[in-house]
Amino acid sequence: MRRRPGLGEYIERRLGRGATTQLRNLLVRPLGAASFSQFWRYWNPVYGYFLSYYAYRPLRLVFPRPVAVLLTFVGCGFVLHDLVGWAVAGHARFPEMTAMFALFGVGVVLSDALRLDLAHYPFTVRAFVNAGCIAASVATVHVLAPAGASAAQSSPTSIRPAARSSMHGRIAYNSKRGDIWVMRADGAHRRRVTRGPRGKVDFDPDFSPDGKRIVFRSERGRQPPDPYGVGYNAIFVVRLDGTHLRQINPRSGGLFPTWSPRGNEIAFSGAATGNPMVDDIELMSPSGTNVRDLGVPGEEAMWSPDGSRIAYASHRGDGNWAVWVMGANGSSPRQLTFPVLTPPAGMNGDSTGAWSPDGSKIVYSSVIGGDRELYVMNVDGSDKRRITHWHGGDAPNAWLPDGRIVFAHFARSAPLPRWYLIRADGTALRSLPWLYGASDPLDWWTAHP
Repeated sequence: MRRRPGLGEYIERRLGRGATTQLRNLLVRPLGAASFSQFWRYWNPVYGYFLSYYAYRPLRLVFPRPVAVLLTFVGCGFVLHDLVGWAVAGHARFPEMTAMFALFGVGVVLSDALRLDLAHYPFTVRAFVNAGCIAASVATVHVLAPAGASAAQSSPTSIRPAARSSMHGRIAYNSKRGDIWVMRADGAHRRRVTRGPRGKVDFDPDFSPDGKRIVFRSERGRQPPDPYGVGYNAIFVVRLDGTHLRQINPRSGGLFPTWSPRGNEIAFSGAATGNPMVDDIELMSPSGTNVRDLGVPGEEAMWSPDGSRIAYASHRGDGNWAVWVMGANGSSPRQLTFPVLTPPAGMNGDSTGAWSPDGSKIVYSSVIGGDRELYVMNVDGSDKRRITHWHGGDAPNAWLPDGRIVFAHFARSAPLPRWYLIRADGTALRSLPWLYGASDPLDWWTAHP
């Protein structure tokens, strides 16, 4: 019976002796292997040791070599990669690494079956073939993954459109050109509200409670100083017919304006008193007067339906954005979500979305495994439930009176989002194809009873 080598001896057999030699051979020997089967004898010998003696050889006692090879590769992809990733992310998703390693296994089996031997070819040819096999497997999984990843719901390209007859209210949005437009919720009666100077974008619209005016951010007008690159813009109010356009922001500018349910105040993010590097939640009247700093750092303010509370996104200086809630006067701020800090700081974490019509829940988005997904929770932060499972980014925009949530879905390579409806339990997913061309965010106004 042959003696099983130790791990160190196994690595020396594969890569030679000495750290410098092993590091060089870690890339040179796999890429220069005479076949794709031999590639895996040199690639990552630590994994190779344990997989050979604790997976492949026991399987070989039961199955023929091709089956044992495939099962070893599939097990490696699932146990050592996908399962670990699911545990870290806290949820299951499409097993990309399992699929990828299954393709690697198929390549090894085919390499053996065809008795592929490139030993007499130059290193560059062998490296091209081996790297090409890896690249082809990765590309195949990348193409197939979106369909598999959305299996928990549907493929974004095959979702049935919502019935236009079920859409009520008005929608305000900014076009790709950068103007504010308004249309009926069913897509009819589109009309332009603003037409800014060339190269100046109007965006982030929000209806007044009576639906007669819109507050929005703009690159036009008197632009505020922004020495620290916070992103402050001008803020304007305009009537739906495009008249009575008026700049209302304080000299320091603002971000994320949103009208209170009573219509007497607009919440926005502005330069904190005495510290322009930090943006606080502030209030002002629709005329731009009576500006008040609530003294609470944050962005993306959204009023509760009764106007008594404000939900917002904030962080403790570390860039790890979380969802918070406070009284409308800035009292009793409370953190509701506690995301794991993911580099780069400021680019991940959680973002606000919308209150439920009865004010009992909040829909928000959170970065999970590189994708931004939708979650619903109670207003005290309890009972958090994930409702989307897609590659890309989901951004909640409105929670309609009938219980459906409006959200934008960003594919990683698409210039504009696609728009969808979904219920708070993750069912009844429907597309809104007539909204394609609308940028995120938009505002959806419905008449209050």
